[in-house]
Amino acid sequence: MPKKNDFPEVAQAKCYVTGWGRKDEASEHSVVLKEIHVPLWSNPTCQNALREQFGPGYTLPSSAVCAGAEGRDACDGDGGGPLVCEKDGHWYQLGVVSFGIGCGRRNIPGVYTRVDVFEDWIVDTIGLPHHS
Repeated sequence: MPKKNDFPEVAQAKCYVTGWGRKDEASEHSVVLKEIHVPLWSNPTCQNALREQFGPGYTLPSSAVCAGAEGRDACDGDGGGPLVCEKDGHWYQLGVVSFGIGCGRRNIPGVYTRVDVFEDWIVDTIGLPHHS
């Protein structure tokens, strides 16, 4: 699990999303596990892109992280799956697939729940010792 600030918003991290969801909006769900590289977005850029869809009053939660590019996105059936990123030879689960508008559309990233924001809850729930 990443620590807070391991992956700043605009990190040039190598990140992948995996799942058994659709390859695109028109396809069936996959019978094999797929993975795809997705670039991270800064939260302000992501919020602006989503405001184009949801209206100017939309606010992206601080517990969200956005990733994806045209043709590179999670899709229906991938919800709850992991967004993992590599740092210093180790892999971390940065996010959990939350929602998107369609799949892999131009200028519309996928939205993920940030795992590090919920570190205290996760640690308390599974009974691990806290990081110092």
